[in-house]
Amino acid sequence: MITQKGCIKMMEVYVATIFNYVELLGGKKEQKIMLKEGNTIKDLLDTLITMYGDKLKEELFDKFELGKISGGKALLLNGSNIFALNGLDTTLKSGDKFLLLPPMAGG
Repeated sequence: MITQKGCIKMMEVYVATIFNYVELLGGKKEQKIMLKEGNTIKDLLDTLITMYGDKLKEELFDKFELGKISGGKALLLNGSNIFALNGLDTTLKSGDKFLLLPPMAGG
């Protein structure tokens, strides 16, 4: 759903996560985030970091490489890994579903 707020067109993006990342996202497994139309995944992550703090930033981003997601995490947009799309520069559309998964190991 695209709405207008003044002259700025806004869009709604759905964000979901599981396990320990629920705590990082304010205790919510799923939530709707309002963004400016044309924003990217990086803009979405910046918004989430502004909402939930530096602990989320420290968990997501590599300490040594500015702007790089640290290893093992899966970031999916509508079921596709964002790095198979345009990475953090992938443009979002209203109604998109973004899933943030923590590193998982098995054996």
